[in-house]
Amino acid sequence: MDEEIKSITKNDTWELTTLPRGHKVIGVRWVYKAKKNAKGDVERYKARLVAKGYSQRQGIDYDEVFALVARLETIRLIISLAAQNKWKIYQMDVKSAFLNGFLEEEVYIEQPLGYEVKGQEEKVLKLKKALYGLKQAPRAWNVRIDKYFQDKNFIKCPYEHALYIKAQSGDMLIVCLYVDDLIFTGNNPSMFEEFKKDMSNEFEMTDMGLRAYYLGIEVKQEDKGIFITQEGYAKEVLKKFKMEDANPVGTLMECGSKLSKHEKGENVDPTLYKSLVGSLRYLTCTRPDILYAVGVVSRYMEAPTTTHFKAAKRILRYIKGTTNFGLHYYSSDNYNIIGYSDSDWSGDLDDRKSTTGFVFFMGDTAFTWMSKKQPIVTLSTCEAEYVAATSCVCHAIWLRNLLKELKMPQEEPMEICVDDKSALALAKNPIFHERSKHIDTRYHFIRECIEKKEVKLKYVMSQDQAGDIFTKPLKLETFVKLRTASEFYTKDGKYDLNFKKQPNDGAHVHSAQSLGQLYKDFVKEFPIVSIEDPFDQDDWGSWASLLASVDIQLVGDDLLVTNPKRIVEAIKKKACNGLLQKVNKIGTVIESIQAALDSKAAGWGVMIKTGAPCRSEQLAKYNQLLRIEEELGSVQYAGETFRSP
Repeated sequence: MDEEIKSITKNDTWELTTLPRGHKVIGVRWVYKAKKNAKGDVERYKARLVAKGYSQRQGIDYDEVFALVARLETIRLIISLAAQNKWKIYQMDVKSAFLNGFLEEEVYIEQPLGYEVKGQEEKVLKLKKALYGLKQAPRAWNVRIDKYFQDKNFIKCPYEHALYIKAQSGDMLIVCLYVDDLIFTGNNPSMFEEFKKDMSNEFEMTDMGLRAYYLGIEVKQEDKGIFITQEGYAKEVLKKFKMEDANPVGTLMECGSKLSKHEKGENVDPTLYKSLVGSLRYLTCTRPDILYAVGVVSRYMEAPTTTHFKAAKRILRYIKGTTNFGLHYYSSDNYNIIGYSDSDWSGDLDDRKSTTGFVFFMGDTAFTWMSKKQPIVTLSTCEAEYVAATSCVCHAIWLRNLLKELKMPQEEPMEICVDDKSALALAKNPIFHERSKHIDTRYHFIRECIEKKEVKLKYVMSQDQAGDIFTKPLKLETFVKLRTASEFYTKDGKYDLNFKKQPNDGAHVHSAQSLGQLYKDFVKEFPIVSIEDPFDQDDWGSWASLLASVDIQLVGDDLLVTNPKRIVEAIKKKACNGLLQKVNKIGTVIESIQAALDSKAAGWGVMIKTGAPCRSEQLAKYNQLLRIEEELGSVQYAGETFRSP
């Protein structure tokens, strides 16, 4: 508390005065908080003096209150770009940021209890600057920091107003602002040092070094890329709702299951239900796999029943088995972005509206996604897909504009993948007049974007539609396939050559570089002609580096057969020169044949094995379910209550 008062006094935040006639004094109180790190451990305790802003009167004590923060999808885009370019991301924090904002209104507060000026206890404090708790405090700070950036020749991005860019002579500094937290990256370390020095001269700053923990998101920066996860937060949520010991499940919702407002069951505490759903929603920052299910349970917060609560708790059970899931962004010279758009049709039982889902990838990893109920009732699957594609295209245009500001323009039309041929035809030409004449004009915006060559729509088979995971409950095998293909990784960049031995003293743990050198030494000393899967299936850089430095065959097994598109990627990145093709591991027979043809065309050696087992846990599960489904034919799961329907 003494430290907080000292900071306020040092900042010249207030002055002692007599309350003028006609003015109202605003009360203050102390708020206490425990600051935690990425592991959930308490780093320090903090006391904050705040004004009782709820007693303020609009138009008298305050006017405008809106303050900008960076969108989380923009933050993920910056992370992806930094990983692509092998840039490091740094973080700084402005101490007592709100105390730096200047007030336009006359605001008077009472003297804090225990810190009254002796002999002048009846006087009040007139605020020169903002204080936490005031309704206009966030805006006052935002105005101050915005002016600072523009005075320092930063350009405020017109498509993301909390993003500031400074470019000079080919060098660039990118700063992303979220209230008082700043993350910054770029290609010139000297610009970082100059920026930190200037910020420290203007504000009292905390230099937090390499970004490791930000807004509850754990960030692991490694040579091969950047991994983000909310593992610690996920465990906190499980503990909060007493689900630490719950039995994990493989999917978020049973395939084909649907909820409605009028489900059977007793009413549950809406506050508890809202707390659970809110906790889950924040977890979608790094977990797009749970977004659709969380969106569904979010629809029933007004009057939840035990059925709705059970559905929400099932999501927790799924998280229990996947707490370490996250997103891994890798270094690459491919800045092209591809989007996937999908929709169900009339999926909501209450209003018969459909759900739009889309996702965008830069390289192999998703960085922005959405699952949202459509605002209108559509009359066909074609119309629902068309509305979804339009929403996806709107997002694509925003991304194109944002990347242009970041000096990374998309030279070619951005590709959007759709799995409905009728919607594809409708987007390109005004056909199906009788079926489409009622569609609102704004949804035809997509045609203009295609004509201007800003986007192009491409047909994909339903089994390759990555957006499917955002629009409906899926069978376990389909869900696992899409989740795997969407690049959810749990690697930490280390290779343990003695992992089966317990206890493990860590003596045989290698970095990618040291393991690569070990392979080179083996090749030099022994007559080795082929190595299979020398690195993690997503460590593209290490694969390419080893292939360029040894004259042997590098065979891709786990590297390639998660997804047919990975073979195309491996050819482009020169990651390997051999394919071990296990037919039942890559998916369909047609996909397997195409994979072999692509590999041969690239000059690779190809060995085809039929019936070979999968070692990858996720894919083994996927293939096992495919075989079971084939044997069962059209048989359907009867549900958990089949004995007493």
